[in-house]
Amino acid sequence: MKKALFGLLTALMIVMLLVVFVGCEKSNGGDSPQAAYDESVSYSSSDGLAYRKSASAGNSVQKVILTTDRMMVYTVDLALTVEDYAATAATIRSALAEAGGYEQSSSTTNYGRYTFTLRVPTEKLNAFLHTIGESGTVESQTVTGEDITDRYLSAEEERDALLAKKAALEALADEATTFTDKVTIYEKIQDVAAEIDRYNDRLSDYKKASDYSTVTVTLYEEGTYEEPTFWDRLGEIFLDSGRSIGTLFGGILKAIVAIIPYAVLLGAIFGVFCLIRLIICRKKKVPFYLFRSKERRAEREAKTQAALKALGENIATETTATAQTESENKSEKTDR
Repeated sequence: MKKALFGLLTALMIVMLLVVFVGCEKSNGGDSPQAAYDESVSYSSSDGLAYRKSASAGNSVQKVILTTDRMMVYTVDLALTVEDYAATAATIRSALAEAGGYEQSSSTTNYGRYTFTLRVPTEKLNAFLHTIGESGTVESQTVTGEDITDRYLSAEEERDALLAKKAALEALADEATTFTDKVTIYEKIQDVAAEIDRYNDRLSDYKKASDYSTVTVTLYEEGTYEEPTFWDRLGEIFLDSGRSIGTLFGGILKAIVAIIPYAVLLGAIFGVFCLIRLIICRKKKVPFYLFRSKERRAEREAKTQAALKALGENIATETTATAQTESENKSEKTDR
């Protein structure tokens, strides 16, 4: 009875936690645009499904204020409500190609929500945003900028110091008179050159991050987007868990397939060993045992114990005989 009550309480707690989780998701906006509570957006229904409908098309993308005297990494999150997802996606990709950017990733959901993660040259960022902003109603726009100027300058100073060190070592190598000194100096030069390459790679990454901004575009198609219900979210969690389990078993199956060749090789080696042992046993005319049974081991132990017992009896007999001989010798000496 206590176990059943404990299980019931545990289940209730889990359900309550899930309800709180979904409630928090909804309060934070969940999968809906941030402008869900904006007065310029109204809601209507069609075929029993709630969907977003723009009451005003006056919203537009806000221009990003770009800083030219600092090295900045810009990230833009943009949410749009559009009438035709396919046409808008084509517009986005066309504008991206014209700007010289590239698509990093994209994803879709069953609720009419589409997400693109794009890399756009920072100098053409505002023109790109303006182009795609005309494809629908802007529901939300978030711009963040990270200043990496100090990190870039610090890495550049370290790189320059290493370049000066390498030049000094090369001068020492020219002045070295012994072969050993030259080898030692050239080894140090190679280590410094490797450090310089690492700093050059880091500087290149900083430069690329500054030259290309990350733009995440989320599209909500009118008449298609539907706010996920609690059970929809619960189903997604269940499917994600199922995919994780499938990935786990898939990994195990791959490991088994990878092990099979080694298992076959070990089996072949064991078979050759057994064959050689069989041939030796036949030449010696002794029984062949692949694995000695418990009875066989017990028989061997019994023989060993019997041999030890017989050896002990022989030793005892010899000791008694020696004692008797010594006693007789003493008696003879006494009689004399």
